[in-house]
Amino acid sequence: EIRPTPAVQVEDEEGYFALVRAAFGQRRKTAANAIASGWDAKDAVTAAIEAAGFDARIRPEALTLEDFAKIQSALAR
Repeated sequence: EIRPTPAVQVEDEEGYFALVRAAFGQRRKTAANAIASGWDAKDAVTAAIEAAGFDARIRPEALTLEDFAKIQSALAR
């Protein structure tokens, strides 16, 4: 079923999908480690995850679409 509007509104749709792809790109890693492998800035990724209100050790499968939007917003700052 196709949605009439996106599930989550984000400013940078391409960046959002890149973030989600990076998070799930490496199995059995924490979100911080998986995302950082695509960004080459683990400290910035860890800080963004914590700024969004999550533990840096959280796994990607525990995050919702809205959670990824919060992390992306924190990374953009």
